[in-house]
Amino acid sequence: MDDVHIFTYNSANQLWFEDNAVWDSQKSVWVPKLTLGHGTTGVGLGVYPCAAGIAVSQSGKTMVVANYYNDSLSILTGGYGNWALEDVSGDGSGVYNLDLRPGKNLVAKDAAPGVPGGEYPFWVVITGDDTASPSTAVAYVSSIRDREIDVVPLSAATDQPFQVATRIAVKGQPNKMVLNSALNVLYVAEDQSDTVDVIDVSQDPKHYMTVNTVIETIPVLAPAGLLPSSFYYSGSNSRRIAALRHQWKPERCRGGAAHGNEFRRLRRRFDTDRLVSQLRKRQLSRHLDVRYERQIPHRSQSGLVLQLWSPLVCAELLPQ
Repeated sequence: MDDVHIFTYNSANQLWFEDNAVWDSQKSVWVPKLTLGHGTTGVGLGVYPCAAGIAVSQSGKTMVVANYYNDSLSILTGGYGNWALEDVSGDGSGVYNLDLRPGKNLVAKDAAPGVPGGEYPFWVVITGDDTASPSTAVAYVSSIRDREIDVVPLSAATDQPFQVATRIAVKGQPNKMVLNSALNVLYVAEDQSDTVDVIDVSQDPKHYMTVNTVIETIPVLAPAGLLPSSFYYSGSNSRRIAALRHQWKPERCRGGAAHGNEFRRLRRRFDTDRLVSQLRKRQLSRHLDVRYERQIPHRSQSGLVLQLWSPLVCAELLPQ
């Protein structure tokens, strides 16, 4: 789970084979898989590492791996047959795991403990030129948990560590991404909003006003009328949310004391994700919080005792 397996295509028999399962006659060694060095430790108790998205630069000399359960990136350089983990510390101290969370920034003055960001990195793409001097290569990473795209330059100034340069906020949960052939436009597929965001990633100085911003949002839900109205984020849904307001009961949820505002909650066992998405998309709330409360054990008809968890959505509703 914490490694990268390399496969090579054999045009003679039109088959793919795994390199670490074959003998390298030139080096007289078995070609090993690439180990990322996290061992059995992820972020959280009993959580194991999991390598998710992988990107390779056009030159084939740089590889970036999104570590889903470590909230980090692994950067490798050297190219095929010579891959090695990059030290991201900037001072040669041997840090091979670039944590994407604000509180874990390797630049102490820029660290922001307690600020969300960079969690559950899933997909990664590379733009720019890693053969230029200095390198202009940049990695774009989708953070599912925090609904953002993290921008990480793949080079750093002398004696300076690697770090997240920009965080691009998106409405949905970003997962897979793809660049256009010119490597200057990024398309991001987003769950919970049924959209594709288009982001300008051009390094042309003329794009200084739009670079690393969402320049278009493409709805990808089926045309109106093909699905029940509850699937769409307009019309009936806006009325549905307005109706939900009357079901919310005043209560001090997490963050309420800090902001001095009245927060409201709604218990719903189903459709919690859709409710949260609707509140965010239509900008009806801020300081949104979703947590789960354990309920009394329930005995089903079959006799099984089920420990139910009920979602508790807390939000400060904006005035209408």
